[in-house]
Amino acid sequence: MRGSRDGYAVDEVLQPKDEQVMIACSVEISQFFLLPRFDSLQAALGESVGAFRSVHLGDSYTQAYSLGAECQGAGFIEYFSGFGFFEAYRFPGETTPVPNTFERMVESKYALVGTTDDIKRELEALQKNSNVEWFGWFFDQGLMPWDETRRQLETFGKEVLPAFKD
Repeated sequence: MRGSRDGYAVDEVLQPKDEQVMIACSVEISQFFLLPRFDSLQAALGESVGAFRSVHLGDSYTQAYSLGAECQGAGFIEYFSGFGFFEAYRFPGETTPVPNTFERMVESKYALVGTTDDIKRELEALQKNSNVEWFGWFFDQGLMPWDETRRQLETFGKEVLPAFKD
């Protein structure tokens, strides 16, 4: 699919115009793919818990935040917000619409941004508070320059991951 850089508005190309069609498709997909797997899952409540987060590293918090905001803009905010994904970032008691912003992704602890020390602290807190056994990184592959992609992967692998070997 082509995005706004090719002359198409991202929401016109990627988001269904009819909300009922989108809901019906989502229900159909979840019944086909997800429910049978959950029905046969042999883990007890609280076992095999994982976390999926966006991570952006920088020499400073500001640099990492700017990179995340730039990459997540087209990749997540413009695309996934149309499918209701930002409801996951709703705070308890909040009744107004959830802002479709990178700032909300950071505030809700989905997007982790900062220096390697900042990210290690965030992951330690996530592990302590949620007892996660695995971690998935929503990576902006294709949405940032190749040199930056390589730097993000190498920095995470060499400076963050070793702290979580056990």
